[in-house]
Amino acid sequence: MITQQEYHITVPRSARYVTLGEMNNDIREVWFVCHGYGQLARFFMQHFTAIAAPQRLIVAPEALSRFYLSGVGGSGRIGATWMTREDRLTEIADYIAYLDTLYEDVFSRIKREQVKVHLLGFSQGTATVCRWATAGKVAADRLILWAGAAPPELDLNAHRDLLNRLDLTFVLGDQ
Repeated sequence: MITQQEYHITVPRSARYVTLGEMNNDIREVWFVCHGYGQLARFFMQHFTAIAAPQRLIVAPEALSRFYLSGVGGSGRIGATWMTREDRLTEIADYIAYLDTLYEDVFSRIKREQVKVHLLGFSQGTATVCRWATAGKVAADRLILWAGAAPPELDLNAHRDLLNRLDLTFVLGDQ
């Protein structure tokens, strides 16, 4: 009997992100803000215009998987998701690698010294920033979880030193 096999390969992929602020060496804060389920980076970024400042760069990465929110075709609204339960661990590894690459790209353009790094996740983005902070290459100073929680598989005790070092903020609500 011939059996079916499943494999994975790593492929180059283009990823979209939106910034608010100029990438220059006057920057003192970089905020990586990860949207919730079904959102797109350019619309999510609109929520951050109130905190825009000359020495602050806000970076909104867009999740790699886009889909139709309603209706299919030319008029259907599009959203993005960080992951689904299908091939979950591979999707998590892919978005951590993507966010690490984005982090390295941003800090190839501005000096990392004297810059505070803030990670903010909204809704589904909270699990995303938690996984990135604990499994990725990002060196964050602050972690903000807005309308979401750490993913259930995250062993908080295993990351106690990191979590004690971070300025943690939890925001309740859904907007």
